[in-house]
Amino acid sequence: MPHNQAALFDRKARTWVLCDGVAGRGPGSCMAGPVCGTNVLVLELRDPAAQLFCCGEPMMPAKPIRCSTEVQPADEGLGMQEGCLYRDERSGVAVRCTRTGTGSAAVDGRPLVPLRFP
Repeated sequence: MPHNQAALFDRKARTWVLCDGVAGRGPGSCMAGPVCGTNVLVLELRDPAAQLFCCGEPMMPAKPIRCSTEVQPADEGLGMQEGCLYRDERSGVAVRCTRTGTGSAAVDGRPLVPLRFP
């Protein structure tokens, strides 16, 4: 695997998802909130017009978070929980939080719903 890629095993899909860092917004892409530091790995994106936001700003392509990076616990009630799966049913967006920040991701103004905690 090239040095700019990372892989994450999605237990539900029972497959490895490659994260290519800066390739775009589709499945396998890593996205970061430009204001708060929240990072996510996009697992599904059925609606190509769907836009991910965090802290009211569009999320931007980002480099993958290294597996050796220490997990940061989220403050209760603030931000997203590292390792947790989040989904928006209407757009089909599913992401896994890879770095906790103070913000929470949303799609077209709808907050992503947490489905599973690590």
